[in-house]
Amino acid sequence: MSMKTDNSFSKRDRLRSNDEFLSIYRGKRFSVTSSFTYYYRYSKSSSLPVDRKIGIVISKKVSKKAVCRNRIKRIIKEFYRCNKYLLPQNIHFIVRAMPPAGRLSNREIFNDIKLFFETLSSKIYHD
Repeated sequence: MSMKTDNSFSKRDRLRSNDEFLSIYRGKRFSVTSSFTYYYRYSKSSSLPVDRKIGIVISKKVSKKAVCRNRIKRIIKEFYRCNKYLLPQNIHFIVRAMPPAGRLSNREIFNDIKLFFETLSSKIYHD
């Protein structure tokens, strides 16, 4: 018998309203790398619904070309879709690309978000 995993990326996986984004920004928990800033909100209690949600923010300062911005979004979404099980159930976070992200290769973007997932998981699980 195999265990079924949900590797989808549906609407319930995304931060969609301005209020959801603002609540995470107001939480003042973040992690910074040279190319990305990660804001997150985690709750052990039931103040958040039991789910994981991601928001992705990439401005034109990263790249004037939509092709480049969309490539970064696709890589982040794909990594999240395949690895969301690594994070605790009740975490909401925002990935905000900084201008250097536009010059990164696909592998470098992948490694950056992977490092964030590992750091966040160890930080939360050891609290």
